[in-house]
Amino acid sequence: MQASPLVSIIIVNYNGKRSLKRCVESALSTECPSLEIVLVDNASTDGSLEEINNIVNRNNRVKITTNSRNLGHSEGCNVGARNSAGAFLAFLDNDIEVKPNWLSEIVNVMMRNKKIGAAQAKILFPDGKRVWATGEFIDECGNPVLAGYYDEDSSNGISPSEIFSPISAACVIRRDIFNEVGGLDKHFFVYNDDTDLGWRIRLLGYKTIVVPMSSVIHKVPVGKSPIRPLSYGILNFHKRKNQLMMLLKNYEISDIFRVLPLVLINYLFWVLTDPLITIRSLVWILCKLKEIMKKRVLTSYLKKGRRTDVKKFILSSKFTMAYTLLWLLLYRKKVSVSTFLCRSLSFKLKQRFNSKNLSLRLVPDENNDGKGLL
Repeated sequence: MQASPLVSIIIVNYNGKRSLKRCVESALSTECPSLEIVLVDNASTDGSLEEINNIVNRNNRVKITTNSRNLGHSEGCNVGARNSAGAFLAFLDNDIEVKPNWLSEIVNVMMRNKKIGAAQAKILFPDGKRVWATGEFIDECGNPVLAGYYDEDSSNGISPSEIFSPISAACVIRRDIFNEVGGLDKHFFVYNDDTDLGWRIRLLGYKTIVVPMSSVIHKVPVGKSPIRPLSYGILNFHKRKNQLMMLLKNYEISDIFRVLPLVLINYLFWVLTDPLITIRSLVWILCKLKEIMKKRVLTSYLKKGRRTDVKKFILSSKFTMAYTLLWLLLYRKKVSVSTFLCRSLSFKLKQRFNSKNLSLRLVPDENNDGKGLL
């Protein structure tokens, strides 16, 4: 049997004092014989690092890399990857608390099938009773859809199954594949960077899965966005420009023209609900358009000579638009549009993909005994 591979847990922090200590402590409880933890700090000013000094001084498995300024989540993860040595890269948000077996469950599955490029833990709400996400899908306009959102937690009889992309709050990626697809795109800064990465992993011909036996707790209040100490305006600006940038980078040219009318309708809705941020995001895209189109060179390389099944994981935008209209007419004053769409589209995902077998057939690699390593 092969020796257990080194796994690098990468945690990016920016002013996460209220959650970072518990995150690092739980990561240290991970059952893994060969493990390192790389904490990347994006120039925090809230005393985050001082809060965990005692933990770091007591444990040589934890090392800290500090950036002179806030490079964002995307580049922070890249910095962590460059300063780590593991064959597998495990990414955690700084408000995640893990269960001891979360990593071994994922790595064992990945070691049994080398066509798995990335794998996702099941992410639970703070009460541990309901699911926050089991991965991500998108619609034709790039709107994210969280799989399993607000379902009751149950792992009984559930096998690993395919998803469109991992959520970097709690996922594992093979280092060689992470490097080949170019890592996370630093221009995303925050949001959609993991979706974009997952798209490129699929274009390279690898699968992304969720391993339901692996679960973590996302310390985020129900109905709220993940804890990130950035303003509403900054976060929404990155959401808007990243969504369009992702489509321009990864779609075939013919697909860009096909979905363009839908994207314009999508942006019209955003202009009506948040005009200044939406216009600012469009201006950013226009200013960076030449640079974005150069990124398509990597996308073309990844797709060269490969048949991929990306499109079967993309929902029709007609569902998003229908549910958005329903929200406007009936639920606008009762719930946020993002929460309403998460619940509605997650149900649509189950309707669509439960009828198609996306459970993964685990074929042991010829280089090991098929029983996993951890």
